[in-house]
Amino acid sequence: MAAVTHEVRRIIAVDFDDCLCQSHWPECGPPIWTTINAVKAEQAKGSAIILWTCRNGKALQDAIEWCRQYGIEFDAVNEQIPEQLALYASVPGVFDPDPRKIHASEYWDDRAVRMPKSSTGSDEKHILKKIHCKRILCKKIIRHKRRRSR
Repeated sequence: MAAVTHEVRRIIAVDFDDCLCQSHWPECGPPIWTTINAVKAEQAKGSAIILWTCRNGKALQDAIEWCRQYGIEFDAVNEQIPEQLALYASVPGVFDPDPRKIHASEYWDDRAVRMPKSSTGSDEKHILKKIHCKRILCKKIIRHKRRRSR
């Protein structure tokens, strides 16, 4: 089968809680300016931005409105951008016309761990150390939030 080639602009899927704003679930917390400014800079370069979040219903609508207040409009929310859907439809039988996984060039998420493309032992040790540190940090955040809510 021949490789499928396509020209699609850069696509960035951005998480909301603890990425665009400090999490105060279900409310929207204070902005994280570093991410907001990076999103705006990418939009100015022509990148497509997808809001990629577990929020739904009112919490999702609140997040979208919160982003608008900070000057961020999305090309899609929890779904493929139209160009990607058109690409999938252009190759019948090869791609699901609307797969569950959001296609992106990059995924910006506070809980992401970058996985290497090689499989050397040193990479494995580095990954396991990063995952262990993330788990410790998540546990500390949860404990802090519990103490704060009392």
